[in-house]
Amino acid sequence: MPQQAAKHHKLMIMVGLVRSARLLSGDMKCSKRNILKKGVGWAATLALVLLLGAGTALGQGEAQNDLPLLPGGGVGKARDMSLPDAVFLVVRGNTSIENAYLDRVVQKFGLEVEEHKFKPDVTFDSSLVRTGTDDDDETDGFSYNTDSNDTQFQARASVSELVPTGAQFTFSWEFDKTSGDTSGSYSSDDDSTSNTWSIQMQQPLLRGGGIDVNMASVRQARITEQQNILALKGTLIDAVTTTIYDYRSFLESARQVAIVLRSLNRAYQLLEENKALIAAGRMAKSDLVQSQSNLANQRIAYQQTLNDVQQARLELLRTLNLNKNTKIKPTEMLKLPEVLPTNKQALALAYANQPAYLQAKLVLESSKQDLILAKNNMLWDLNLLVNYNRTDTNSNDQGNSNETNWSAGLYLSIPVYGQPRLSRQAQLLSARSNLLKARNSLRQSNENLQIDVDNGLRDLNIKREQVKLSREALRLSQLQLQNEQEKLKYGRSSNFQVVSYQLDLANAENTLLTAEVDYLNSLVALDQTLGTTLNTWRIAFKTQRKSAEKKVWDR
Repeated sequence: MPQQAAKHHKLMIMVGLVRSARLLSGDMKCSKRNILKKGVGWAATLALVLLLGAGTALGQGEAQNDLPLLPGGGVGKARDMSLPDAVFLVVRGNTSIENAYLDRVVQKFGLEVEEHKFKPDVTFDSSLVRTGTDDDDETDGFSYNTDSNDTQFQARASVSELVPTGAQFTFSWEFDKTSGDTSGSYSSDDDSTSNTWSIQMQQPLLRGGGIDVNMASVRQARITEQQNILALKGTLIDAVTTTIYDYRSFLESARQVAIVLRSLNRAYQLLEENKALIAAGRMAKSDLVQSQSNLANQRIAYQQTLNDVQQARLELLRTLNLNKNTKIKPTEMLKLPEVLPTNKQALALAYANQPAYLQAKLVLESSKQDLILAKNNMLWDLNLLVNYNRTDTNSNDQGNSNETNWSAGLYLSIPVYGQPRLSRQAQLLSARSNLLKARNSLRQSNENLQIDVDNGLRDLNIKREQVKLSREALRLSQLQLQNEQEKLKYGRSSNFQVVSYQLDLANAENTLLTAEVDYLNSLVALDQTLGTTLNTWRIAFKTQRKSAEKKVWDR
């Protein structure tokens, strides 16, 4: 008997599908074009949902193969997309991430420039000049003609290096060769060569002197590099988090279409049962209005869910930087993990990984370096300067000569009064203020992090309980509707009561779906708070991309 009843039920469903199409196009005086102005016919969609297991409870971790045909894609046309697929696509092709990696090329080179501070700077320049003069002169009846041609070649080279103590060493070399040729009334050859080299050392003894002061700018550059890397990590985390939210929004919208279709089928079945009861004389014809109104409302809800799923699809495609006409079908299984970290474990993870908190610590370190520089800038300028140079000259007219010079001295400069001194004081006050603010910000960041972790864990526990309660509420709602439908067959219930319980069941299905998605999204939000999103999704964090380097360097 149960098998015969099941076969009879399936037969009634198939018959009902055919009648439903007629009802929507004829009995309800609504053409197919008015039902679905865009998208597929609802009857075909309804058939698919029913044949693939309509009426099953949502959110038990089942695969999403029973999603209905959706506008903009369909079975055999749409690309199956899992959540890991979406995450992979956003990491590979998101515009914000691509721009961040392009910025990293410039940022990394900026660090290399500052790291070169204590390496030698080498310059070389040279020149070759040819000059000529033609002089005609007449004195006391005599004519004189002189032609002179000079060739001058100069070459200069210098090597300069700053050491961490602040001392600047400079070695320079200059070579000058002049070849002169005079012909005419007065002929002569004037060739000369000079070779000069010098060594200079300048060591600041007060302002600008000392390893801490001269290394401060390098430390700041390294801190900035770490901040840039954390900013890149934050960009990746935000993009992945947004993608997960958009994907689940698309999935939720698609599953809501299935829920509405089941509600639409229940509304149609109730209408058919009402007609049978009216024909048997067991129900007043006026009671049919309630069923007809319910069916019309479900059709309106169906139209709205189709619009919602299209909007969610386009938003996901925009995040993934894919063409808006790309047809995709979400295939994620809603698996709800039960194991959650303790508050102590979560805080330890957050302190080690949260980009915003780590940024606040780096800002404090950078402020300390600024204060070191500002304090040193208040000192007097006292420099030790040592020079040594030698010049060797070789000339046809003057012969050979060698000259050596050296000097050593202390040079003092004191800003006694005026704008230079006030400007230095302003820098010192600003540095102290920034350090105090950085400490306050770090303390506030620490407190905010603790609060965010507490809120995230508490929110997860609450949403997990909501999922359990929603599942129980759905089970009871299904049982309640079944009981009421049986009562209606024997005239022990009203049409209004059955319609109300049908709406309650649809609400319970939507409530469970929303509860499950909210729970999973809360896990994603906690991951973002802890800074562990990339670890969770096993994304290898790279501070540079070779493709970006090739583009920027034009290789």
